[in-house]
This record gives sequence, structure tokens and C-alpha cells, in this order.
Amino acid sequence: MEAQPAVQVRGRCSPLHLARDLAERSTEGPPIVVAGNDVTAGVPANLVERILVPLLNNARRYARNQITVECTADVEIIITDDGPGDIAIDAAGRFVISLPRG
Repeated sequence: MEAQPAVQVRGRCSPLHLARDLAERSTEGPPIVVAGNDVTAGVPANLVERILVPLLNNARRYARNQITVECTADVEIIITDDGPGDIAIDAAGRFVISLPRG
């Protein structure tokens, strides 16, 4: 599947397309697998990118084999990796970012 550029229209973006773009630009560490629903978040792409980049960098630093980014229909971005863990994760071992619907 061909990656589409992150879309930013008047403070809205597609977290799925943005995550795919970031994963494709990633050249270090374990692969980043991006899946989920293509929904519109009510925040600009550059803001979501400012949130995702440090989280993905952290996951790259500690993941052993793979990083997963899932974009849900509820406009959440869920980041999981197979590293040792982090205090900010939920009970299922995931870091969840909730965004307003666009």
C-alpha cells in the first residue's frame, strides 16, 4: 500500500496517515507496524507529530523486535512495543493517546 502524506486541513489530520509517514521515515531500530482506522482528528498534524515523534523514539530505543501503532475508530493512537515497559502505559502494556474527533 502506498503511503499518503499526512493531511492537515484547518486543524485536522489523519493520525493513521501521519503514523504511516513517520514509520516510513524511521530508519533506525525495530520496524514500526501501523494499522487501524482512518479517522479524522480535530488537531493539526504538526501537533500530533510533536506528540508521536518522542514516543516512537523512546519505543525504538527499548523495543526488541517490533513497535506497533494502532489508530482506532475512537480517535486514539495506541503504541505498543516488546521492550521492558514504561510507567505511562496502561494495564494492557500500551501507551494510549486520545485525540478529539475532527
